[in-house]
Amino acid sequence: MTQSSTMKRIGLFLEPLDTLFFRDGRPFTQAGNARGDLPQPQTLTGALTTHLLRQAGLEDFMQWRDAFQNAGGDMALALNECGLDEGYADIRYRGPWPASAPNGSPQPKVFLKAPVILMWDDKPEPEAMFRYAPMRPGELPPGWRLMEDERVPLWIRRQDLGKAVEGFVDLEGMETFLRGETPAKKNLHEASSLYGYDSRTGIGINAATHSVEEGLIYSVSMLAMKKGMGFYAEIDLPETLGSSTLFQDDTILHWGGEGRRVRVQPAEPVRWPAVAVDGSKRSAYVLTTPGRFSQGWQPDAPPQGASLLAASVPGHGAVSGWDLAKGGPKPTRFTVPAGSVYFFDNDTGANLETFSNTPDNLREGWGLVLRGVWDYA
Repeated sequence: MTQSSTMKRIGLFLEPLDTLFFRDGRPFTQAGNARGDLPQPQTLTGALTTHLLRQAGLEDFMQWRDAFQNAGGDMALALNECGLDEGYADIRYRGPWPASAPNGSPQPKVFLKAPVILMWDDKPEPEAMFRYAPMRPGELPPGWRLMEDERVPLWIRRQDLGKAVEGFVDLEGMETFLRGETPAKKNLHEASSLYGYDSRTGIGINAATHSVEEGLIYSVSMLAMKKGMGFYAEIDLPETLGSSTLFQDDTILHWGGEGRRVRVQPAEPVRWPAVAVDGSKRSAYVLTTPGRFSQGWQPDAPPQGASLLAASVPGHGAVSGWDLAKGGPKPTRFTVPAGSVYFFDNDTGANLETFSNTPDNLREGWGLVLRGVWDYA
């Protein structure tokens, strides 16, 4: 990638004009159900990059495909071959996150995946929350031996395990969490309050006879955002490219499959919560977008010099896509879910924005994080 001197961050609100469809990694076969899920960072990057290159004057995308392949996937070289500003290779995309429309406010209300260490206290009613935390190395349970990496288990000092908090947390609740506390119930939002699914059934048609293909029936579950809900995203844009005319209120984009569209409106960038690490130098990082790392669940770019003591990672996701340079599908990559939490000690550096360090992952916004503090259980 090229190097630009100054970057400007702009916010965007993406308003769905219909249901949306973002395929997951499962195969789509007859008698199957293709379920759309929340969009991944690479899907946002593809849609916005297409729009920005069109705004820059690129009309023939076959030319862009050929230039990209000739350049071996080097975006700056491909831009140069098409006569476009190489600064477009420096753009970084962030998001998308579910968000409610500004509705008179300059900023959308953003919702992040709830940190996975949060639990409901279900005795007698699920009204309060608690959180898991690393155990002190000197108080490990009987039989527990530290491995070479010296990581410790996550622990709670109570009899009942509680029930996992699911759904999303708003930025106020996330700031409370980053301070080492538990958010209030009002700051938690169930997924069903933000979006649902619209299931549709279809049949296969024989192209030659225009009749129904026997036994070929399938269903599709579309993502249906609740009223007033959409997605918030950000772009870090080189100031040399300008930004005033890139997105107007009537900008319409194709996003996802099935020809679905969204209206893109400029928005004031949100104020992301930031908490200073105290004198203990203990930092906790929460993934706000899925992480796509070379070492599985371990960050590619953790805090320099810090020690990873514990992590809470609830499984994995899978992503693929189309490789424009090779003209074929990308290999399936496994991702770390948003909401995963990493606990570090001896963190003396500045706040990180991402755990990624490869050009593609940085550009597409994988592994974005927020930094907070923690204490031992």
